[in-house]
Amino acid sequence: PDPEGDLWLDATANLGTLTAVPGALRGQRAFIVDGKGGRLLDIRNADPSENRLTETRRYVLNMTGGGRLDGTLRLSGDFAGEARRQLMEVEPGARTSILSTPGQILGHGHVPERVAVSGIDSPDAAVRVDAAITHQDLVGLRLDGALVLEPDSDLLTNGMVVPADRAGESMKMPHTIERRLVIRPPSGYRFDWGELAMRSRGALNVEVDELREPEQTTIRVRVRFDAGPIDLAARDQIQRALERLKETLGRQLVILPGPKFDQIAFLEAVTLERPEDPRIKILLGRALIIADQPARALQVLDAARTQDSEDRRIDALSAQAVARLQSRGDAEAALRALTTIKGATPTSFVLLAALFESQDRTQDAFVVLDLGRTKHPGNEQIERLLAITAGRLGLKHDALEAARRLADTHPGDTAAQVFLGDVAAE
Repeated sequence: PDPEGDLWLDATANLGTLTAVPGALRGQRAFIVDGKGGRLLDIRNADPSENRLTETRRYVLNMTGGGRLDGTLRLSGDFAGEARRQLMEVEPGARTSILSTPGQILGHGHVPERVAVSGIDSPDAAVRVDAAITHQDLVGLRLDGALVLEPDSDLLTNGMVVPADRAGESMKMPHTIERRLVIRPPSGYRFDWGELAMRSRGALNVEVDELREPEQTTIRVRVRFDAGPIDLAARDQIQRALERLKETLGRQLVILPGPKFDQIAFLEAVTLERPEDPRIKILLGRALIIADQPARALQVLDAARTQDSEDRRIDALSAQAVARLQSRGDAEAALRALTTIKGATPTSFVLLAALFESQDRTQDAFVVLDLGRTKHPGNEQIERLLAITAGRLGLKHDALEAARRLADTHPGDTAAQVFLGDVAAE
């Protein structure tokens, strides 16, 4: 549009926004016919505010690094034209599929669950894209409960808007890019970095600032390019500005839990989200022992043992838990409960039998091991201990049967064959 009210119509306007001067007309001499005669007019150059990309990403996080991520993208001028060229060539139903490819809208490879597009067929409006995702891994997570976000240059470039192989083309037009990153952690968490700030003036104007509030923080990155002549000095300024921007954003943003942080609740939540990871269960078992909850620790550690029977930390922590229980006289009840749960491991029967042996209750140890044998036939540790325990009770037949089962189950194990011979010789 012209300030005096004229409206420019041009089929070569590259599908931009009507309120922006099309690239083909900028700075051109035009003959205007307005019904009152003809006149010549110099069409002004575009203003950076006419070609504008504005994006906001809002993280609402939980204590395990997941939560909800919402994104809003608004494009005007040449940015809108670029989007329209790509999206108008496909059916409306396929547009959301294009925008849902990893990294297009929400950054960091996230694939949105919901995408809504408007303004594609309305050149008098900005193109707008709204996207959202709920995911358990939105940001990094440390085992001390800290949440970690790395904004990096993901706040400066973005998928279909400025493709990597055409990034230089955006420098041919006056434009403004503004991105906001809103981070809202769980209540009580604190931001463990100084407020981000950076400014560079010249051919490329770059600003970074941060608005810190009690419950959230907003990081804003604003880049304005006037598209004037780029000489050597301008190129140097642009390069320095981008290097400073990368340095400002290329850091880890760490959000620390508050003084009321419950490590056990945190590890339990992570365990529920990552049930296949025995390392988390080991850490939870250790935390429960420290919190003087050895019975619960044994159950967690036994579950970890089903996933990784070779990790010696599990046995060491289990021994600590049993020792705690013995000192309180609660070991038997806790270990019995452990043998009755679904999926009880061989170690749970071995631990209870060892407790009985320490109390000179060999008969009870034999009963427990025999029950363990029925639950875990052929288990080397149970069969070996069962044979030894039966021998102590004078049950030679039972001892020989256990040793024979062990040897039959492991025919290539020399130690098992020797053990059978020793039991038979007694």
